[in-house]
Amino acid sequence: MPVRLIAKCALFALLVSLVLLALAAFLVTGGMLPPEKAIGAVLIAEAVGAFVGGRVASRSSAERKLFTAAMTGLCLFLALLILGLLFSFPPARHLLFVFPAAVVPSLLGGLQKVSTRR
Repeated sequence: MPVRLIAKCALFALLVSLVLLALAAFLVTGGMLPPEKAIGAVLIAEAVGAFVGGRVASRSSAERKLFTAAMTGLCLFLALLILGLLFSFPPARHLLFVFPAAVVPSLLGGLQKVSTRR
């Protein structure tokens, strides 16, 4: 069922994003990454998680691979938005950047080279 696949892949993308976000937080608190670059690190972590989630979703899906990858990215965006609201992070300030950073890389991850056999 595609809903279960999308949920599993979105959860996997969220876990990848959270691990990368923890790494970015470690770099910022350690002084290796300037605090003004933290928003860029957050967007990159989200984009990498979305790409990985979209790639896994498209490889696991039997049909409608691009749709499955796009829905995975949308679910990742919604999950991060809900987490941001729960922990009182004001996501509205960067919402214009967060949505494409979740959906576009998942679509790119969903694109696969179609091999033709003769």
